[in-house]
Amino acid sequence: MIERPSQDYRDAITLVEIDGLTQQAAAKQMLEDCCLIELDRRGGVADYEPRSKVGTPCTKGERCSKTDGT
Repeated sequence: MIERPSQDYRDAITLVEIDGLTQQAAAKQMLEDCCLIELDRRGGVADYEPRSKVGTPCTKGERCSKTDGT
């Protein structure tokens, strides 16, 4: 059954239901798998760069693509 949803949903289900992460921790891990994130001193996102690892959401589309002016 876990093979039926799209890869993003499979990853989320695996992290939460099998690995035991909270939804918040799973979302953070998926985001960090996708992008290198630079935080400011208050913990806000200051900058990010898509990772180039094959099989991450960044390599599949525009979810984490950085454009000029952002």
